[in-house]
Amino acid sequence: VLVTAEDINFDGRNDLLIHEGYSGGSGGSWNNYRAVIWNDEKGLFEFYPSFPEQLVSLEFDRQRVVTRYRLGFAYECVEEYGVVDGEYVCTRKLALEAKPGETDWIFVLSYYEMEKLVETVDVTDMGVEEIGALYPDLNYWSKG
Repeated sequence: VLVTAEDINFDGRNDLLIHEGYSGGSGGSWNNYRAVIWNDEKGLFEFYPSFPEQLVSLEFDRQRVVTRYRLGFAYECVEEYGVVDGEYVCTRKLALEAKPGETDWIFVLSYYEMEKLVETVDVTDMGVEEIGALYPDLNYWSKG
């Protein structure tokens, strides 16, 4: 178990992020996290439920929690997490998928909010800068 000080709920105070270890399998290696935060209203520490398993480490970036990962060349993803009803949930997600076409691969970028598909864009003929401009606030391509 590894514990680090992070401002998990972005209130200006360090909380405890608990990395409980790895699990692995044919789908890749996963990280498991839990968190303990200070609740000002109650005047005590509270235990946050586990984050969903992560393929890579969590990043605390611009008042949000972000994870990015890749599965081979056919799938890349960025997920943003926030607290909803006292639990961290995936609030936004971008997924770039390579799908076989008639003669070559087709690349599709899908955007989700609260696990619901909002938009899908065929980005096969776009460059990296054009794709990054579709959702610049998720800063997907610069850290991917």
